[in-house]
Amino acid sequence: MTVPLAIIVVEQPTRTTTCGGARSEVRWAVQGTGFIIQHIQVVNGRRNCFTGKLLPLVGWTTTEYWECWNVSAGKVKYEGGLQTKWDDCFEIPDQGRTRGNARIIGEVKFFPNYKPGKAWRKDQVPEAGILKTTTTPPPGWNSSGALAHTLESQWVCCRGEESGAVIGAPERLSKQMRRPSPQVKQVLELLSDMPKWSEIDAHDRRAQKVIEEAAAGIGRNDLRVIRSAIREYLKRANGRDAGPEIGDLSRIFVLNRYLFDVPSHVALGEIRVFGGWHGNQVRHGVTDWLWPWKVTGQRKRLTGSFKGYSGPPYFALPEFDYFRRTFSPARAAQGRVARSRKTTI
Repeated sequence: MTVPLAIIVVEQPTRTTTCGGARSEVRWAVQGTGFIIQHIQVVNGRRNCFTGKLLPLVGWTTTEYWECWNVSAGKVKYEGGLQTKWDDCFEIPDQGRTRGNARIIGEVKFFPNYKPGKAWRKDQVPEAGILKTTTTPPPGWNSSGALAHTLESQWVCCRGEESGAVIGAPERLSKQMRRPSPQVKQVLELLSDMPKWSEIDAHDRRAQKVIEEAAAGIGRNDLRVIRSAIREYLKRANGRDAGPEIGDLSRIFVLNRYLFDVPSHVALGEIRVFGGWHGNQVRHGVTDWLWPWKVTGQRKRLTGSFKGYSGPPYFALPEFDYFRRTFSPARAAQGRVARSRKTTI
């Protein structure tokens, strides 16, 4: 039997460094006596900037364990009277000159009248601090009804580029974010209803046209509204147990390239890659960063088809921010391309 547990956000998921550092703090709110148990899994996507080789994640050596808190009459008990403003802190240290992502996935439940067995011991998982832990599933554990407690950091810290984003659950939202504006809701609806580019047939012109019309509708909004909608879209996708699917992310991949005056000819050594999308061809050391779009007259047409994906997760929001800093907005409201200005990457 489990009793409902609430998570109170003390410090919302936040970037602490420009190269992957992130932190969040929470407190537990529950009635009764027993133990709070949290299942922790750590997913490492830290990679070498140039080779893409997977590197050890700084600050984490144990990738899966369970930790527990003793609760008496609704209060968390700490040995020696130790008490902080938070009951649990997720932290990802600075990851240095690398790129990639790191995700801490927590599933947390409260078990009344629970008695920890001999498997629970202190000091066997350094990341858990003073808490008792076990590296094998404790008796009675299952994830049914567990609350999601996560922290994910995405970063690109290579060749002078220091960009990134942090998401997590739960997240303390401002009143404005709790109640998205009608414009944000409209963009979110258009984005969610857009066909998944990665799942349409290469010769399905009808589906391609639907994507073009949805992108044009989104592009008529202010970029700040669009960014808020993309963030909300990603938050919902990351809230699912399996996380976002390639189809979910492919919508943002094509949208980012529609919204901005992205050049179609870029020297391969100068490109900043935010995801491993297959299909973009390289000729004589030059690649088409506008792909899968093509300019016909003064309009963008969706002509490229999905050929696969590999490598670390797609950094959708950092890419949007990078495009916004680097390129002019395209004249998406009219479905036309802005007159290109020369862009140095």
